[in-house]
Amino acid sequence: MDRLKRFGVCGPSRCLCCQNPQEEDLNHVFCSGEGARLVWRHFESTAGEFSGVHTVRHMVWSCWLRRGTNDRVKFLHNILPSVVCWVLWKARNEGVFEGRKMRIRPTVNRIVQFLHDFLQSRFPGVQPSAPTWEGLLLELGSHQRRMVIRPVYWVTPRRGYKLNSDGCSRGNPGRSGGGGLVRDSRGNFVFGYAEPFGVITSMQAELRALLWGVRHCVIRGCLELHLEADSLTLVHIVQGTSACPWRLQRDLDELMMFKQYFTSITHCYREANAPADRLANFGADSSTGHVFNTFSELPQLVRGAIRLDRLGFPTFRTRCLA
Repeated sequence: MDRLKRFGVCGPSRCLCCQNPQEEDLNHVFCSGEGARLVWRHFESTAGEFSGVHTVRHMVWSCWLRRGTNDRVKFLHNILPSVVCWVLWKARNEGVFEGRKMRIRPTVNRIVQFLHDFLQSRFPGVQPSAPTWEGLLLELGSHQRRMVIRPVYWVTPRRGYKLNSDGCSRGNPGRSGGGGLVRDSRGNFVFGYAEPFGVITSMQAELRALLWGVRHCVIRGCLELHLEADSLTLVHIVQGTSACPWRLQRDLDELMMFKQYFTSITHCYREANAPADRLANFGADSSTGHVFNTFSELPQLVRGAIRLDRLGFPTFRTRCLA
């Protein structure tokens, strides 16, 4: 009714949630009314946390800015305002259209049940059993995420040459660059490159870095190429299993003109693409392009990563399981 009131249309505006009815508006229904305050009080992290909150926007921010001990607790804080407001709105409509008076405890229980359902949908392995908000936080807060660590290796090509490329964009779109390097079947360095690309997206930088690498290879006569990139989306686009965004089509068309010179393209983990990643960042920080014809010309960090790859040392990929 508060929106209609702005246009001079007056209607019933007496609330049903207070002992002494007041004018009903958005903030009163969801935040400052007696019923809303009693409901929100059950979801305070500390006593009196919401006592100074008088608007819906402030209430939502207060929930979103809470610190969570893990992803599950953060998810709970993020969805709490939406669930509470939805249940309060349903309770308000039941009072207006069905004559039911809002009861605090059943309303709170309904909110907690909704939170259980959302948690099970977002985290299928979670089976929350706590009937209260405090118990739910305690139950989820004690959860420890399991870490999975696996070694990742760079693999030499069976024959010919392998081109590893990478692109980066700081802002997406933002200041970007690309780089890559070519090694033979023994893991020996052939050449490398790093280029600044200006302000483009990360996917444009990934594709352009690959295209520049293939161009250099064709010019140098490295024609039996195996391409490798850490962007699975890019690999699928080049393989033709995913649609190409229109912004990338021109670069993709040019790349496919060289298709006769590369035998395959595969995906690798980012950890196995460390030299190309460092060259891409080197390119983004540069004002002009660089081509590295000898191993000694490469930046120090890139040389170290290549040595480790050639010796067969792994890098380690860490993953958190919910």
